[in-house]
Amino acid sequence: MAITSVPGLEVNIVVNGKELQEYDDDEDEAAKPNTVTKYVEAISNATFEIRWCISSQFPHSTHDIQVSVYLDGNLIEEVISPQDRIFRPVHTLSGARTSEGGRWFEHKFCFSEICTGMAIY
Repeated sequence: MAITSVPGLEVNIVVNGKELQEYDDDEDEAAKPNTVTKYVEAISNATFEIRWCISSQFPHSTHDIQVSVYLDGNLIEEVISPQDRIFRPVHTLSGARTSEGGRWFEHKFCFSEICTGMAIY
């Protein structure tokens, strides 16, 4: 299943080559137009990728598109795909990119350590 409500757009969170199952946000009463909130089960310290595919049913295929990635409500990355490249089989984002001293670095997406049975104050 894909994290999307746009025809022709499929988005998945992938760990070790496998798509994670998504879950609906039952408390999302005031969803913004053209947005969908879903959850996946985190795996402690696992790196993950965001993969998306665009098919011919995508209603905006005659334009460049911008993909904005938010994790935990924070803007992490924005990717612009020119119109002539949006139909690549798969687009993959493995981490956030930063620039320092003229050099680019990728910081892999990684789930945090999951602690259960502890009260945090």
